Amino acid sequence: MKIFLKKKINFDIIQVPYNVFDRRFEPHFVKLKKVGVEIHVRSVFLQGLVFKNPGDLTGDFSKISGKLKLLAELAKKGNTSISSVCLNFAVANKLIDKVVVGVDSIGNLREILKAEKDIDYVNNISGELLNLKEDDEQIILPVNWKVKK
Repeated sequence: MKIFLKKKINFDIIQVPYNVFDRRFEPHFVKLKKVGVEIHVRSVFLQGLVFKNPGDLTGDFSKISGKLKLLAELAKKGNTSISSVCLNFAVANKLIDKVVVGVDSIGNLREILKAEKDIDYVNNISGELLNLKEDDEQIILPVNWKVKK
């Protein structure tokens, strides 16, 4: 992204992964907004990793079991779902224009649509959510995930 900004390549919209763990592109958001770029984010559920049972994690993923436990505890404390917390984490970022999500059922879509009711709670716990940031690319980049054969 730096190269686009440095070379002053003109673009209007960018879509990047963004979630409670993966915030690699966040440092560029202010500059992107200043040059008029609309920011769309995806992967707010990190390919479903946020829903995994921390006790079931092995290998590189075991490093974030504590963060997954905290995420689940925060959702429970707010009487909401992990999906609502993760979705609203992205929605609450004022620099983000659109959040792109995928659904695999009507029930899944309904849950996503109900998430709006939890925005105030997520804003109140934003400091705790910011502490979930993960820099290990073996975890935050699904392309690096080892697939069991």
